[in-house]
Amino acid sequence: MASQQALTLYDTPRASIDGKRQSDARWPSTSHSPSMSRQPSSANLEHKRAGQAPTRHAATSWTAHRRATPLLVLGWIGLSSAVILNNRHILIDRSFDYPITLTTIHLVFQTVATQVLHRFTELISGPVPDQSYRPLPSSDSTELAELAIKEEDAEGVSASTMSPEEWKRRSVEMDLQTWVRRILPVAILFSLSLVLSNWAYLYCSVAFIHILKSFAPVAILLAAFAFRTKTFSFLLLGIVAVISFGVGMASYGQVDFARIGFTIQMTAIAIEATRVTLIQILLTPPAAPQPGEPAPAPLAPALATGMSPLKSLYFFAPAGLAVNLVFLVAVEGMPAVRAIPQLGLLTILGNASLTFALNLSSIMLIGISAMVMGLAKIFKDVLMVVLPVFFLGENLSGLQYVGYSIATAGLVAYKFYG
Repeated sequence: MASQQALTLYDTPRASIDGKRQSDARWPSTSHSPSMSRQPSSANLEHKRAGQAPTRHAATSWTAHRRATPLLVLGWIGLSSAVILNNRHILIDRSFDYPITLTTIHLVFQTVATQVLHRFTELISGPVPDQSYRPLPSSDSTELAELAIKEEDAEGVSASTMSPEEWKRRSVEMDLQTWVRRILPVAILFSLSLVLSNWAYLYCSVAFIHILKSFAPVAILLAAFAFRTKTFSFLLLGIVAVISFGVGMASYGQVDFARIGFTIQMTAIAIEATRVTLIQILLTPPAAPQPGEPAPAPLAPALATGMSPLKSLYFFAPAGLAVNLVFLVAVEGMPAVRAIPQLGLLTILGNASLTFALNLSSIMLIGISAMVMGLAKIFKDVLMVVLPVFFLGENLSGLQYVGYSIATAGLVAYKFYG
Protein backbone atom coordinates (compact mmCIF):
# COMPACT_ATOMS: atom_id res chain seq x y z
CA MET A 1 0.00 0.00 0.00
CA ALA A 2 1.14 3.50 -0.60
CA SER A 3 0.89 3.96 3.11
CA GLN A 4 2.45 1.35 5.37
CA GLN A 5 1.42 2.72 8.72
CA ALA A 6 -1.86 0.89 8.93
CA LEU A 7 -0.56 -2.62 8.56
CA THR A 8 2.33 -2.29 10.86
CA LEU A 9 0.09 -1.86 13.82
CA TYR A 10 2.26 -1.29 16.83
CA ASP A 11 5.71 -0.37 18.03
CA THR A 12 7.44 -2.84 20.30
CA PRO A 13 10.03 -2.55 23.06
CA ARG A 14 13.55 -3.70 22.35
CA ALA A 15 14.34 -7.27 23.24
CA SER A 16 16.66 -7.48 26.21
CA ILE A 17 19.26 -10.05 27.21
CA ASP A 18 18.52 -9.56 30.89
CA GLY A 19 15.59 -11.95 30.54
CA LYS A 20 12.97 -9.30 31.28
CA ARG A 21 11.81 -8.87 27.69
CA GLN A 22 12.50 -11.92 25.60
CA SER A 23 11.52 -11.23 22.00
CA ASP A 24 10.66 -13.78 19.34
CA ALA A 25 10.28 -12.99 15.63
CA ARG A 26 7.40 -15.44 15.50
CA TRP A 27 5.45 -13.61 18.21
CA PRO A 28 6.77 -10.05 18.71
CA SER A 29 5.82 -8.11 21.79
CA THR A 30 4.47 -4.58 21.80
CA SER A 31 4.55 -1.52 23.97
CA HIS A 32 1.55 0.24 22.49
CA SER A 33 -0.98 -2.53 22.52
CA PRO A 34 -1.53 -3.26 26.17
CA SER A 35 -3.01 -6.69 25.71
CA MET A 36 -0.25 -8.02 23.54
CA SER A 37 1.99 -10.57 25.19
CA ARG A 38 3.87 -13.79 24.62
CA GLN A 39 4.61 -16.86 26.61
CA PRO A 40 8.05 -16.91 28.27
CA SER A 41 9.86 -20.22 28.19
CA SER A 42 9.85 -22.38 31.29
CA ALA A 43 13.65 -22.38 31.31
CA ASN A 44 13.88 -18.63 31.49
CA LEU A 45 11.10 -18.52 34.11
CA GLU A 46 13.15 -20.85 36.31
CA HIS A 47 16.20 -18.64 35.82
CA LYS A 48 14.18 -15.57 36.81
CA ARG A 49 12.81 -17.25 39.92
CA ALA A 50 16.33 -18.25 40.93
CA GLY A 51 17.69 -14.77 40.24
CA GLN A 52 20.03 -16.07 37.55
CA ALA A 53 20.91 -14.73 34.13
CA PRO A 54 19.03 -16.15 31.15
CA THR A 55 20.35 -19.13 29.28
CA ARG A 56 23.27 -18.99 26.84
CA HIS A 57 20.74 -19.73 24.08
CA ALA A 58 18.90 -16.47 24.83
CA ALA A 59 22.12 -14.43 24.71
CA THR A 60 23.17 -16.16 21.49
CA SER A 61 19.71 -15.52 19.99
CA TRP A 62 19.94 -11.81 20.82
CA THR A 63 23.43 -11.62 19.30
CA ALA A 64 22.09 -13.20 16.12
CA HIS A 65 19.20 -10.71 16.08
CA ARG A 66 21.64 -7.79 16.39
CA ARG A 67 23.74 -9.12 13.51
CA ALA A 68 20.62 -9.49 11.38
CA THR A 69 19.32 -5.99 12.19
CA PRO A 70 21.22 -4.12 9.40
CA LEU A 71 19.92 -6.58 6.81
CA LEU A 72 16.37 -6.27 8.15
CA VAL A 73 16.58 -2.48 8.10
CA LEU A 74 17.85 -2.44 4.52
CA GLY A 75 15.22 -5.00 3.51
CA TRP A 76 12.42 -3.02 5.14
CA ILE A 77 13.54 0.26 3.56
CA GLY A 78 13.81 -1.42 0.15
CA LEU A 79 10.38 -3.05 0.41
CA SER A 80 8.76 0.10 1.77
CA SER A 81 10.16 2.22 -1.04
CA ALA A 82 9.19 -0.41 -3.62
CA VAL A 83 5.58 -0.53 -2.36
CA ILE A 84 5.25 3.27 -2.47
CA LEU A 85 6.70 3.59 -5.96
CA ASN A 86 4.74 0.59 -7.24
CA ASN A 87 1.47 2.04 -5.96
CA ARG A 88 2.30 5.38 -7.50
CA HIS A 89 3.02 3.59 -10.81
CA ILE A 90 -0.40 1.87 -10.70
CA LEU A 91 -2.36 4.95 -9.65
CA ILE A 92 -0.59 7.56 -11.79
CA ASP A 93 1.37 5.96 -14.64
CA ARG A 94 -1.19 3.22 -15.29
CA SER A 95 -4.08 5.70 -14.75
CA PHE A 96 -5.83 3.35 -12.33
CA ASP A 97 -7.85 6.08 -10.60
CA TYR A 98 -9.44 3.78 -8.04
CA PRO A 99 -7.62 3.99 -4.69
CA ILE A 100 -10.43 2.22 -2.82
CA THR A 101 -10.24 -0.73 -5.22
CA LEU A 102 -6.44 -0.90 -4.95
CA THR A 103 -6.69 -0.93 -1.15
CA THR A 104 -9.39 -3.59 -1.34
CA ILE A 105 -7.12 -5.81 -3.45
CA HIS A 106 -4.42 -5.45 -0.79
CA LEU A 107 -6.84 -6.35 2.00
CA VAL A 108 -8.09 -9.42 0.10
CA PHE A 109 -4.50 -10.61 -0.14
CA GLN A 110 -3.82 -9.81 3.56
CA THR A 111 -6.95 -11.70 4.60
CA VAL A 112 -6.10 -14.82 2.59
CA ALA A 113 -2.43 -14.73 3.59
CA THR A 114 -3.11 -14.46 7.34
CA GLN A 115 -5.65 -17.30 7.13
CA VAL A 116 -3.07 -19.49 5.36
CA LEU A 117 -0.36 -18.55 7.87
CA HIS A 118 -2.63 -19.41 10.77
CA ARG A 119 -3.59 -22.73 9.20
CA PHE A 120 -0.08 -23.95 8.38
CA THR A 121 2.28 -22.07 10.77
CA GLU A 122 2.52 -20.79 14.35
CA LEU A 123 3.30 -17.21 13.30
CA ILE A 124 -0.13 -16.00 14.41
CA SER A 125 -1.01 -18.28 17.32
CA GLY A 126 2.51 -18.63 18.67
CA PRO A 127 3.76 -21.96 20.03
CA VAL A 128 1.75 -23.92 22.58
CA PRO A 129 2.89 -22.54 25.96
CA ASP A 130 4.50 -24.85 28.50
CA GLN A 131 2.30 -23.74 31.40
CA SER A 132 -1.01 -22.18 32.37
CA TYR A 133 -1.57 -18.56 31.41
CA ARG A 134 -3.44 -15.69 32.98
CA PRO A 135 -3.64 -12.19 31.49
CA LEU A 136 -2.59 -9.21 33.60
CA PRO A 137 -3.85 -5.63 33.25
CA SER A 138 -1.02 -3.66 31.77
CA SER A 139 0.04 -0.19 30.63
CA ASP A 140 2.87 1.47 28.71
CA SER A 141 5.13 1.19 31.75
CA THR A 142 4.58 -2.52 32.40
CA GLU A 143 6.40 -5.47 30.90
CA LEU A 144 4.08 -6.40 28.04
CA ALA A 145 6.17 -9.28 26.75
CA GLU A 146 5.10 -11.69 29.47
CA LEU A 147 2.01 -13.42 30.81
CA ALA A 148 1.60 -14.01 34.50
CA ILE A 149 2.34 -17.66 35.25
CA LYS A 150 0.76 -19.52 38.16
CA GLU A 151 1.64 -23.17 37.97
CA GLU A 152 -0.59 -24.18 40.86
CA ASP A 153 -3.46 -21.75 40.26
CA ALA A 154 -6.55 -23.85 39.63
CA GLU A 155 -8.18 -20.95 37.77
CA GLY A 156 -5.44 -20.76 35.13
CA VAL A 157 -6.12 -22.10 31.64
CA SER A 158 -4.20 -25.35 31.21
CA ALA A 159 -2.66 -24.61 27.82
CA SER A 160 0.01 -27.26 28.26
CA THR A 161 -2.60 -30.00 27.79
CA MET A 162 -3.87 -28.58 24.49
CA SER A 163 -2.95 -30.02 21.14
CA PRO A 164 -1.42 -27.59 18.61
CA GLU A 165 -4.74 -27.47 16.73
CA GLU A 166 -6.70 -26.74 19.93
CA TRP A 167 -4.24 -23.97 20.84
CA LYS A 168 -4.52 -22.43 17.38
CA ARG A 169 -8.31 -22.44 17.60
CA ARG A 170 -8.33 -20.89 21.08
CA SER A 171 -5.72 -18.26 20.21
CA VAL A 172 -8.11 -16.62 17.71
CA GLU A 173 -11.38 -17.30 19.54
CA MET A 174 -13.46 -14.13 19.93
CA ASP A 175 -17.14 -13.55 20.65
CA LEU A 176 -19.27 -11.22 18.52
CA GLN A 177 -19.65 -8.56 21.24
CA THR A 178 -15.88 -8.27 21.67
CA TRP A 179 -15.42 -8.12 17.89
CA VAL A 180 -17.98 -5.33 17.52
CA ARG A 181 -16.59 -3.29 20.43
CA ARG A 182 -12.85 -3.81 20.01
CA ILE A 183 -12.17 -4.79 16.39
CA LEU A 184 -14.79 -3.12 14.18
CA PRO A 185 -14.15 0.53 15.26
CA VAL A 186 -10.43 0.13 14.61
CA ALA A 187 -11.11 -1.65 11.31
CA ILE A 188 -13.26 1.25 10.08
CA LEU A 189 -10.48 3.74 10.84
CA PHE A 190 -7.98 1.25 9.37
CA SER A 191 -9.86 1.20 6.07
CA LEU A 192 -10.36 4.97 5.92
CA SER A 193 -6.70 5.63 6.65
CA LEU A 194 -5.52 3.30 3.87
CA VAL A 195 -7.95 4.62 1.29
CA LEU A 196 -7.20 8.28 1.99
CA SER A 197 -3.43 7.68 2.03
CA ASN A 198 -3.62 6.08 -1.42
CA TRP A 199 -6.07 8.71 -2.68
CA ALA A 200 -3.62 11.51 -1.84
CA TYR A 201 -1.18 10.19 -4.47
CA LEU A 202 -3.62 11.26 -7.17
CA TYR A 203 -3.13 14.92 -6.18
CA CYS A 204 0.26 15.28 -4.47
CA SER A 205 3.83 14.29 -5.28
CA VAL A 206 5.51 11.45 -3.41
CA ALA A 207 8.01 13.89 -1.91
CA PHE A 208 5.37 16.30 -0.60
CA ILE A 209 3.25 13.49 0.87
CA HIS A 210 6.23 12.22 2.86
CA ILE A 211 6.95 15.72 4.07
CA LEU A 212 3.38 15.87 5.38
CA LYS A 213 3.79 12.45 7.02
CA SER A 214 6.38 14.02 9.29
CA PHE A 215 3.37 15.46 11.11
CA ALA A 216 2.05 11.97 11.99
CA PRO A 217 3.85 11.71 15.38
CA VAL A 218 2.43 15.11 16.31
CA ALA A 219 -1.11 13.96 15.49
CA ILE A 220 -0.62 10.74 17.46
CA LEU A 221 0.74 12.68 20.43
CA LEU A 222 -2.14 15.17 20.35
CA ALA A 223 -4.64 12.31 20.17
CA ALA A 224 -2.91 10.64 23.12
CA PHE A 225 -3.17 13.86 25.12
CA ALA A 226 -6.84 14.22 24.16
CA PHE A 227 -7.70 10.65 25.19
CA ARG A 228 -5.40 10.88 28.23
CA THR A 229 -3.32 7.86 27.27
CA LYS A 230 -0.09 9.89 27.58
CA THR A 231 1.00 12.40 30.20
CA PHE A 232 1.46 15.98 29.01
CA SER A 233 4.95 17.46 29.24
CA PHE A 234 6.51 20.71 28.06
CA LEU A 235 9.37 18.78 26.43
CA LEU A 236 6.91 16.94 24.20
CA LEU A 237 5.08 20.19 23.52
CA GLY A 238 8.36 21.74 22.37
CA ILE A 239 9.07 18.80 20.06
CA VAL A 240 5.54 19.10 18.65
CA ALA A 241 6.14 22.80 17.99
CA VAL A 242 9.41 22.10 16.14
CA ILE A 243 7.88 19.41 13.91
CA SER A 244 4.78 21.51 13.22
CA PHE A 245 6.88 24.54 12.33
CA GLY A 246 9.02 22.48 9.93
CA VAL A 247 6.03 20.86 8.21
CA GLY A 248 4.27 24.22 7.98
CA MET A 249 7.32 25.83 6.38
CA ALA A 250 7.69 22.96 3.91
CA SER A 251 3.99 23.14 3.00
CA TYR A 252 4.19 26.91 2.48
CA GLY A 253 7.11 26.35 0.10
CA GLN A 254 5.25 23.82 -2.06
CA VAL A 255 5.22 25.19 -5.60
CA ASP A 256 2.29 23.21 -7.05
CA PHE A 257 0.24 23.14 -3.83
CA ALA A 258 -2.96 21.09 -4.20
CA ARG A 259 -5.43 21.96 -1.47
CA ILE A 260 -7.54 18.84 -1.94
CA GLY A 261 -4.47 16.55 -1.79
CA PHE A 262 -3.19 18.34 1.31
CA THR A 263 -6.61 17.99 2.98
CA ILE A 264 -6.88 14.30 2.10
CA GLN A 265 -3.41 13.47 3.43
CA MET A 266 -3.84 15.45 6.67
CA THR A 267 -7.24 13.80 7.22
CA ALA A 268 -5.58 10.40 6.73
CA ILE A 269 -2.96 11.33 9.33
CA ALA A 270 -5.63 12.46 11.82
CA ILE A 271 -7.62 9.24 11.32
CA GLU A 272 -4.49 7.13 11.72
CA ALA A 273 -3.59 8.95 14.95
CA THR A 274 -7.08 8.30 16.29
CA ARG A 275 -6.80 4.65 15.28
CA VAL A 276 -3.50 4.18 17.08
CA THR A 277 -4.89 5.77 20.25
CA LEU A 278 -8.15 3.83 19.99
CA ILE A 279 -6.20 0.57 19.79
CA GLN A 280 -4.57 1.38 23.11
CA ILE A 281 -7.94 2.10 24.71
CA LEU A 282 -9.94 -0.75 23.19
CA LEU A 283 -7.34 -3.45 23.70
CA THR A 284 -6.38 -2.47 27.24
CA PRO A 285 -7.53 -5.13 29.71
CA PRO A 286 -9.88 -3.79 32.41
CA ALA A 287 -8.16 -2.59 35.56
CA ALA A 288 -8.39 -4.67 38.70
CA PRO A 289 -11.69 -3.87 40.46
CA GLN A 290 -11.70 -1.85 43.65
CA PRO A 291 -12.94 -3.52 46.85
CA GLY A 292 -16.70 -3.94 46.63
CA GLU A 293 -16.82 -3.54 42.84
CA PRO A 294 -17.92 -6.44 40.63
CA ALA A 295 -15.15 -8.23 38.76
CA PRO A 296 -14.88 -7.28 35.06
CA ALA A 297 -15.90 -9.80 32.43
CA PRO A 298 -13.06 -12.09 31.31
CA LEU A 299 -11.21 -11.23 28.13
CA ALA A 300 -11.94 -13.12 24.94
CA PRO A 301 -9.36 -15.92 24.47
CA ALA A 302 -7.89 -14.16 21.42
CA LEU A 303 -7.00 -11.17 23.60
CA ALA A 304 -6.06 -13.16 26.69
CA THR A 305 -3.55 -15.31 24.79
CA GLY A 306 -1.77 -12.27 23.36
CA MET A 307 -2.49 -10.03 20.36
CA SER A 308 0.70 -9.75 18.33
CA PRO A 309 0.91 -7.43 15.30
CA LEU A 310 0.40 -10.33 12.90
CA LYS A 311 -2.56 -11.65 14.88
CA SER A 312 -4.01 -8.13 14.87
CA LEU A 313 -3.76 -8.16 11.09
CA TYR A 314 -5.57 -11.53 11.13
CA PHE A 315 -8.59 -9.73 12.67
CA PHE A 316 -8.30 -6.25 11.17
CA ALA A 317 -7.73 -7.27 7.53
CA PRO A 318 -11.06 -9.07 6.98
CA ALA A 319 -12.96 -6.45 8.98
CA GLY A 320 -11.30 -3.67 7.00
CA LEU A 321 -12.04 -5.57 3.79
CA ALA A 322 -15.76 -5.64 4.64
CA VAL A 323 -15.71 -1.87 5.25
CA ASN A 324 -13.76 -1.28 2.04
CA LEU A 325 -16.26 -3.27 -0.01
CA VAL A 326 -19.03 -0.95 1.19
CA PHE A 327 -16.98 2.10 0.15
CA LEU A 328 -16.07 0.48 -3.18
CA VAL A 329 -19.70 -0.19 -4.11
CA ALA A 330 -20.87 3.24 -2.94
CA VAL A 331 -18.06 5.37 -4.42
CA GLU A 332 -16.20 3.64 -7.27
CA GLY A 333 -18.71 1.00 -8.32
CA MET A 334 -18.57 -1.35 -11.29
CA PRO A 335 -16.22 0.78 -13.45
CA ALA A 336 -13.47 0.13 -10.87
CA VAL A 337 -14.18 -3.61 -10.84
CA ARG A 338 -14.11 -3.75 -14.66
CA ALA A 339 -10.76 -1.91 -14.67
CA ILE A 340 -9.01 -4.52 -12.48
CA PRO A 341 -8.23 -6.98 -15.33
CA GLN A 342 -6.47 -4.16 -17.19
CA LEU A 343 -3.74 -4.21 -14.56
CA GLY A 344 -2.90 -7.84 -15.27
CA LEU A 345 -2.57 -10.75 -12.87
CA LEU A 346 1.20 -10.39 -12.45
CA THR A 347 0.90 -6.70 -11.53
CA ILE A 348 -1.84 -7.39 -8.99
CA LEU A 349 -0.08 -10.35 -7.35
CA GLY A 350 3.29 -8.60 -7.40
CA ASN A 351 1.90 -5.46 -5.79
CA ALA A 352 -0.03 -7.35 -3.13
CA SER A 353 2.90 -9.68 -2.41
CA LEU A 354 5.23 -6.71 -1.94
CA THR A 355 2.80 -5.24 0.56
CA PHE A 356 2.58 -8.45 2.58
CA ALA A 357 6.35 -8.95 2.49
CA LEU A 358 6.66 -5.42 3.85
CA ASN A 359 4.33 -6.31 6.72
CA LEU A 360 6.35 -9.39 7.62
CA SER A 361 9.65 -7.50 7.53
CA SER A 362 8.12 -4.77 9.70
CA ILE A 363 6.99 -7.32 12.28
CA MET A 364 10.44 -8.89 12.39
CA LEU A 365 12.11 -5.50 12.75
CA ILE A 366 9.88 -4.11 15.49
CA GLY A 367 10.36 -7.40 17.35
CA ILE A 368 14.04 -6.46 17.69
CA SER A 369 13.84 -2.74 18.47
CA ALA A 370 11.17 -0.07 18.34
CA MET A 371 13.89 2.60 18.28
CA VAL A 372 15.59 1.02 15.26
CA MET A 373 12.21 0.75 13.53
CA GLY A 374 11.42 4.42 14.26
CA LEU A 375 14.78 5.67 12.99
CA ALA A 376 14.50 3.43 9.91
CA LYS A 377 11.11 5.01 9.14
CA ILE A 378 12.64 8.50 9.39
CA PHE A 379 15.51 7.50 7.09
CA LYS A 380 13.04 5.92 4.62
CA ASP A 381 10.89 9.06 4.59
CA VAL A 382 13.97 11.20 3.91
CA LEU A 383 14.80 8.92 0.96
CA MET A 384 11.23 9.16 -0.33
CA VAL A 385 11.49 12.95 -0.23
CA VAL A 386 14.87 13.14 -1.97
CA LEU A 387 14.78 10.26 -4.49
CA PRO A 388 11.62 11.35 -6.38
CA VAL A 389 13.32 14.68 -7.04
CA PHE A 390 16.18 12.91 -8.83
CA PHE A 391 14.38 10.00 -10.48
CA LEU A 392 10.76 11.13 -10.95
CA GLY A 393 11.35 14.75 -11.84
CA GLU A 394 9.45 16.12 -8.83
CA ASN A 395 10.29 19.61 -7.63
CA LEU A 396 11.05 20.90 -4.13
CA SER A 397 11.87 24.49 -3.25
CA GLY A 398 14.73 25.57 -1.00
CA LEU A 399 12.19 26.54 1.66
CA GLN A 400 10.84 23.00 1.63
CA TYR A 401 14.29 21.51 2.17
CA VAL A 402 14.83 23.80 5.16
CA GLY A 403 11.37 23.06 6.59
CA TYR A 404 11.73 19.31 6.16
CA SER A 405 15.18 19.37 7.80
CA ILE A 406 13.67 21.11 10.83
CA ALA A 407 10.80 18.61 10.96
CA THR A 408 13.22 15.66 10.68
CA ALA A 409 15.32 17.01 13.57
CA GLY A 410 12.12 17.17 15.61
CA LEU A 411 11.23 13.59 14.64
CA VAL A 412 14.63 12.31 15.80
CA ALA A 413 14.18 14.16 19.09
CA TYR A 414 10.72 12.63 19.45
CA LYS A 415 12.09 9.10 18.93
CA PHE A 416 14.65 9.60 21.71
CA TYR A 417 12.62 11.68 24.20
CA GLY A 418 8.97 11.03 23.28
